[in-house]
Amino acid sequence: MKIGLPIVYYNWVQSQKDIIIGTPEWQEWLATRKSFNYQDASGSFTCKQRNNGSWIAQRTVNNRKRQVYIGTTLTLENLQQARQEIMMPDVIWYTARQEKKLLGVQKASTPSSGEVFVTREELEKIAAIAKMEGSFYTEKAIRELLSK
Repeated sequence: MKIGLPIVYYNWVQSQKDIIIGTPEWQEWLATRKSFNYQDASGSFTCKQRNNGSWIAQRTVNNRKRQVYIGTTLTLENLQQARQEIMMPDVIWYTARQEKKLLGVQKASTPSSGEVFVTREELEKIAAIAKMEGSFYTEKAIRELLSK
């Protein structure tokens, strides 16, 4: 009989409500785990630890495996950001992946505020790619950002 993975619901471990994300108990609990399911009202994914100690989010959407790098530290913000990214609609998910590939971007630098900062040059490259691929709305949105 297969035993299911532990579930972390929003900011606490479901079977042990005294373990809350960000506490020393959370760190102790994580040290004994290599994977768990993360769930909140907006979606869910499996969180797995790699051999190098970093964590990734995985989810299958429309029979295709998605994977998002989370980092070496699991905070509520990191988990929610990973959930938001991994739950994107297919069109946005694959467009974002293609743009990262074309630009050679490995991982965006995200300050604690959740905002992603890119240079004007990077925005212009993305707009050019969007224009080449006929993605009018992406190009238009980027041009509006550039005009500010």
